[in-house]
Amino acid sequence: MTHRTGVALEEAKGAAICHACEDGATVDEVHDTLGASGRMDLRQEEVREFLDGLACARLIYAQGGRSLALALAWRLPEAA
Repeated sequence: MTHRTGVALEEAKGAAICHACEDGATVDEVHDTLGASGRMDLRQEEVREFLDGLACARLIYAQGGRSLALALAWRLPEAA
């Protein structure tokens, strides 16, 4: 999936990032959550750029360094 920021991520990775923000999270929290799962190997900068793109598209709410997913699909694709 490609975002206006030019960051390209596989759909499963994007879904996992969004899911990690369902209760609000910082970039560090999202990065740590994905890393703890052992399934995602993303740099913090990749997470930050992805979240910035979603915020610009108004798909997440971002304030004070925290991001909150505004809407999540009923069933998210499983992360690879």
